[in-house]
Amino acid sequence: MFQCSDLGEPIISPVEHGNFVLYVENESWQITPVDIQVYIDGRRAVAQAFPFNTWQGMNRFEFLVEEGKHTLRATSSYARDGQSVDFIRSSTPYAVVYFFPDSQPPFFQIFLYASQPTFY
Repeated sequence: MFQCSDLGEPIISPVEHGNFVLYVENESWQITPVDIQVYIDGRRAVAQAFPFNTWQGMNRFEFLVEEGKHTLRATSSYARDGQSVDFIRSSTPYAVVYFFPDSQPPFFQIFLYASQPTFY
């Protein structure tokens, strides 16, 4: 479901039972919380402050994404360049976004998975 934010920015809303699952994690224990924005095809999917994750569980979001090729982009005020990856929803319905702001410069890592990832 697409709509617009208060700023007129197109957004995609999470759903309860989506076909694309996104996990987001802040890996910084020095900078917490960290603002992280994630976009799917230029539409904001996630925008919130993420505290350091102490392995209590990943932040999970589900979306309805059409078949075909898409672009996933992650940004933050700590890493404005962010990172983008292309994915095909039918072959990689899971994505994990990790943010590492303790490194210089801060950076994102985005991993795509064909099946449910396992977290340790």
